[in-house]
Amino acid sequence: MSARTLEDEINPPLSSTLVTDPEAVLEEIRGEDAEIAQMQQDRTLEKMGQESVTSEEVQIPKPLILDFPDGGYRAWLLVFGAWLISFCTFGFVNSFGIFEAYYSTHQLATSTPSDIAWIGSFQVHLGLSFHL
Repeated sequence: MSARTLEDEINPPLSSTLVTDPEAVLEEIRGEDAEIAQMQQDRTLEKMGQESVTSEEVQIPKPLILDFPDGGYRAWLLVFGAWLISFCTFGFVNSFGIFEAYYSTHQLATSTPSDIAWIGSFQVHLGLSFHL
């Protein structure tokens, strides 16, 4: 069998199987149709800013498995961090009595303890409502 040239690809010789065998002609047309469809799909994907992906490259994503620390060093660090947040937040709220006593003897000596308590109540409201 002789080497095929570009001229033979474009205009096959009359003795070629493409000219004499109708099944070969139909198979060649189907192959060309598939190539045209792939080129059109590639062009559409390029317009959308995506790269074309062949069916061989497509991989089914694995299901997401959430990994929570169930014991061990990471879990106890998480518990300790949550404890520190609670300690700081509620410790400051519960210590307002010290501030109230200081305010009633210094800056707000003329105010009633009930008026001074509004400062702490409003502070707790802001802290719990708006996380300030």
